Amino acid sequence: MTDINLLELAFPDQISRIRIMRKNHRGFEALCGDFELLSAELERARKVNEQTSPCLIDPVTESLDGLAEEIAEHLSRFTNSEIVPKAISEVVPIFTQARTKD
Repeated sequence: MTDINLLELAFPDQISRIRIMRKNHRGFEALCGDFELLSAELERARKVNEQTSPCLIDPVTESLDGLAEEIAEHLSRFTNSEIVPKAISEVVPIFTQARTKD
């Protein structure tokens, strides 16, 4: 499986900061873990239906959007500047395409 991480696609400029915060902030680690679980669910839903049926994918991407916003809030507080994630709808096709190549 390609080593591509949806969280890193959503926050490409924050990768090192995310890694640091995950090590040092238990709540942030849990939030990122939830994001990764939903990313895996997105992958499973895609495999169930290669047509990427909206009825399977949409609730997952909506939940990922919500978690991305929460992660952005934590990062913003940590950096004292506004962090805006890339839209999940923008990065999911990149994530899915990379996974399809495997």
